[in-house]
Amino acid sequence: MNWGELKNEIKNLGFEETEALEEYSDIIITSANRALHIIATTAIPVIARYDFTQDGTESGLKRYDISELTCDFLAFTDTPVKVYNDSYDTFNDFEIEEGRILVMDAGDIGDFSVFYKKRPAVITRNTLDTEPLDIDIKIEPALPLLTSYYVWLDDDERKATQYYNMYDMLKTDLLSEQNSRVRGRIIGGI
Repeated sequence: MNWGELKNEIKNLGFEETEALEEYSDIIITSANRALHIIATTAIPVIARYDFTQDGTESGLKRYDISELTCDFLAFTDTPVKVYNDSYDTFNDFEIEEGRILVMDAGDIGDFSVFYKKRPAVITRNTLDTEPLDIDIKIEPALPLLTSYYVWLDDDERKATQYYNMYDMLKTDLLSEQNSRVRGRIIGGI
């Protein structure tokens, strides 16, 4: 979904004319940013990765503050992976500090990938209508509903509440479907 498509959905959910988008532009931008952030933190986030290489020439502990190394870090997800000698493996020899710093042995050799929940890019007045939004495709239909809830809350509380309830039902259905498909993974063992 791109910014223009979201604005069109909001307009249609509000039963408004195109001119209303200009009148409500600041509210729409704020509401869309709020909805994107809430969806990324409470529903289905966009997953990103940070790649780095260690050549093993250092010693001691190495700390990677992922929030400083990326501009969009929210939280870690999944176990890091390591590629070394043509082997792609889950990497378990690390610790997490302060929820954002990966600590590992500086002597470990290989290419590493760390997976994290991505903070959505902020929408501004300069965002082009063709700009794709940072949202997982599975939860895209929920974004216009939650954004419209915030946009129309002041004008028509009944309509806004209806959109929130529709968003909440969709989110709940998606999360329960996602949780029913989660399977365990065994790491190590014989």
